[in-house]
Amino acid sequence: MGLDSVELVMAVEETFGVSISDAEAVRCETPADVIAVVLGKLRTIEETGCVSQRGFYVLRRALTETLGIERRSVTLDLEIRSLLSGKSDRAFWEELKVATKAGSWPSLVRPRWLVSSLWMLTGFVLLALFRVTDPEFAWAGAALAGVAGMLFTSGFANRIPRTHSTVRDLVPFAVTSTEISWSPNDVAWQVKKLVMEQLGVSEKDYREDAHFIHDFGMD
Repeated sequence: MGLDSVELVMAVEETFGVSISDAEAVRCETPADVIAVVLGKLRTIEETGCVSQRGFYVLRRALTETLGIERRSVTLDLEIRSLLSGKSDRAFWEELKVATKAGSWPSLVRPRWLVSSLWMLTGFVLLALFRVTDPEFAWAGAALAGVAGMLFTSGFANRIPRTHSTVRDLVPFAVTSTEISWSPNDVAWQVKKLVMEQLGVSEKDYREDAHFIHDFGMD
């Protein structure tokens, strides 16, 4: 395969989160062939339940777009905080959510020192109320103090949660991305866009039955 074809295949794999073998790539002589291969991959993935794999591809692409890191450096065990590069947790978390296009995303949490302080405050209120009122009122007052403290400090929730600190932890959220489900029309439109971008084909010259080499001059 020439350089143009390799770059086109890589772009297709990245866009749809699929893997295309060299043999399959050689058989793709027209955009229609590419569309058929991609649709076959997506149907196979959906039938075998490999949604997590597609979620990983979406998350990997989001990370490379957000941080400009190498695609091969993104693994399931990669620590998210190691990628911040001077960005705040909040800014990075929001950028990654937008890039992933996830419908569900874990919330940031309060720093551990603040959580500990809130627990200490609740305990102090409980002990103080036990001295001056009945136990049921003391527990109610302590609970109220805890809720008030959580509400008052909601703006300080600015840390990536430890329970979602790796790429693996975020895959279940990435599968909620709007990019996960593809209709045939969506696939055809994306292939058209990729062919035009990668091969410099104008929209008026694009046809799904056009030959990549003979009609589009692909290397």
